[in-house]
Amino acid sequence: MPNCKTSDLEQTSTPSFIDKDFVALKAAPTRRDFIKTMGDALSFVGSRTALTGSLASLPSICAHATDARSAPQDSFSEMSSSAIASSKMDGAISVHIPLWHQGGLNPDKFWNEVFQDLSAHKIHNCFLLNYYFVDPVMGTISKQSQFNNNQAPDLAFLARGMQVAQDRGIKASLYPVLEIDNPHQIGGIWRGNLNFFGRTLETFFQQYLKLIDDILDISLQQKSPYIFIGSELASLSHNIAARPFWEELIYRTKKKKQQKNGSHELLLIYAAHWEEYLSFPFWRHMDEIGINAYFPLSSVREAQDIGAPSQAIIQQKLDQKLAELQKFSIQHNRPIYLTEFGLTSFNKSTATPWGTSKDALLDFVEQANGYKALLASLKREQLKFRENNKDPWLTGTSFWHWKLPYRHGSDYNIRPFGDLGRLIKDAVSN
Repeated sequence: MPNCKTSDLEQTSTPSFIDKDFVALKAAPTRRDFIKTMGDALSFVGSRTALTGSLASLPSICAHATDARSAPQDSFSEMSSSAIASSKMDGAISVHIPLWHQGGLNPDKFWNEVFQDLSAHKIHNCFLLNYYFVDPVMGTISKQSQFNNNQAPDLAFLARGMQVAQDRGIKASLYPVLEIDNPHQIGGIWRGNLNFFGRTLETFFQQYLKLIDDILDISLQQKSPYIFIGSELASLSHNIAARPFWEELIYRTKKKKQQKNGSHELLLIYAAHWEEYLSFPFWRHMDEIGINAYFPLSSVREAQDIGAPSQAIIQQKLDQKLAELQKFSIQHNRPIYLTEFGLTSFNKSTATPWGTSKDALLDFVEQANGYKALLASLKREQLKFRENNKDPWLTGTSFWHWKLPYRHGSDYNIRPFGDLGRLIKDAVSN
């Protein structure tokens, strides 16, 4: 956010919906600063554009990172049961199910087709995208865009999908994603730029608390493995004024799931952007560390030619990154779940996994090499766990994304019974 003078700050009282003895809200920039911030953000186009340099400018990241390291940590042993459940390769692999609208779909027919395909590929875990539109000025959250006819699937439709998945022995978790409402396209502006202050911040979190609470109720009812409290909300997660709201959200979620869990273990997780995770301030409150792993796996030069880079080159870069992540896991005493991993079918996708030029040539070999490298790494880590009988530091990966029936999908499509689908099936089966 832009720097603002002291005179531009206004004192904001603790919101009425936050426990009074919990924490007080600090001074927050005025609406004028907020609008300027969002004006800058709205010029930032591309849902997966790299953040290099931008996160470094967010306020008090270093302080937050220090807090996360020095705060009391829960014991790894508390996670042993979930880790053991994820020790098999079929438990380590998941896919995202991104349904952008439900118009014209018969829920039972649609979901049965989706999960029949997943079962045929031996995939027993999935994340159902549950997205919402956020007004970047008012801070309100809605399933309906104010600019066009885009309307996200409702919770009842997604809950039916979770039930069908459960009936087929597939574990499904809801994956909430906030999209900045705009007249162009869904995901056209990256949600990591979303930020609010003052009363608008309070309005946003009032509605976001309700949203996560509704997701929690369904997750408990459907015996989901995970409850996500957010995905790639980089600016909001580093906003000092938002900190008490985040803490209240975490406090309420943990309290409710402890009261209603019974014998079912529901794990609390946040899916951080691949640069945001280093300084996300609330890892000590999470059961697992979620990272959307769009790390560069090659240089642009290495990926220049069609069919390049080789799996060996990608594997080397990937192993270096996984070694860093393992240290991070040990440092925070939490296992890591790669909550998103994906590559498009275009040239240089391993150099810029977050998105490729529309002018790029098709390169299915490069895409396949990237998937082969990650699947080989997953298998290696799982074998290490079995041999050493230790809790795994890497509990799984979710691939972005599964191609759905009756929908075009995107350049990240993993087509049922296509080359990538067969790669995943073979990895799970073997």
